[in-house]
Amino acid sequence: MTNRNSTGTEPVSPREFAELRQAAIDKFEKERRERETKIHGPAAPDLTANDARRSTAIMLGSRIAVAAMGWTGSVLIARSISPDEFGQFSLIFGLLGLLSVVTDLGVGRVVLAKLVECNPWEVSLVTTAFISLRVALGLFGYIVAVGYVWILRYPAEVVEATAVAGLVVVVATPSHALSVMYQSRLRMTYVAIAEGVGQLAQLVATIVAVLWQPILLVLVIPAVINEVVAAVVKVRGVRKGVAGPRPSSRVNRPGSDGGSGYLISTKACSPCSVA
Repeated sequence: MTNRNSTGTEPVSPREFAELRQAAIDKFEKERRERETKIHGPAAPDLTANDARRSTAIMLGSRIAVAAMGWTGSVLIARSISPDEFGQFSLIFGLLGLLSVVTDLGVGRVVLAKLVECNPWEVSLVTTAFISLRVALGLFGYIVAVGYVWILRYPAEVVEATAVAGLVVVVATPSHALSVMYQSRLRMTYVAIAEGVGQLAQLVATIVAVLWQPILLVLVIPAVINEVVAAVVKVRGVRKGVAGPRPSSRVNRPGSDGGSGYLISTKACSPCSVA
């Protein structure tokens, strides 16, 4: 038989073994509680009084600038086309405005309540599902708008212009989901800047359209440019982490990777990466 003392190690008594085992369990439980506290603990966004005043001023200034640029663009369009064409222009965007009731459904308020819980993997999954839902609603609204003017046999130029202007709904609907993400982190300044830049791009495009070819099909394009530019600015902020945990198509829950299990996937979801 082999002498156990020949290996240079001393045998451990059952009592010492139980103490070592209990110490290891206590250490593991302490580390686990620290990890859970770090992940699940409340993480209220940092917002000082000066930050709040600056954000309010930026948002107010952005709203005024957006309204002024929108009014200027409308005046330019109204003066460059006939009353009948302006009526068709108003009909198209009035219809798209009514579709916001269908494409919104008030889900944003429910999602906002979930996002403020500050659980990274749940936030990633919720935002991904919310953006996917908004994309589907945007496509549905686009089909309804184009189908409405086509079924009621509106003039061909109205149907074509609606098919182009309807892209506003397709882009703006998921873009609003990104705005909810910023709102959950009190980062609405970024949204105000995005909307201001988008409206400025629309005004420039409107001036070019009025000077180049003031027809209905061309004059609806600036509105699409507005939403695309605003969505791109928002997506850049989301990718930088300004709006909190990035949307993810896969999130590893605790223990799912065989280890500590607190690795969170930050792979951007398809709507964000496409936008």
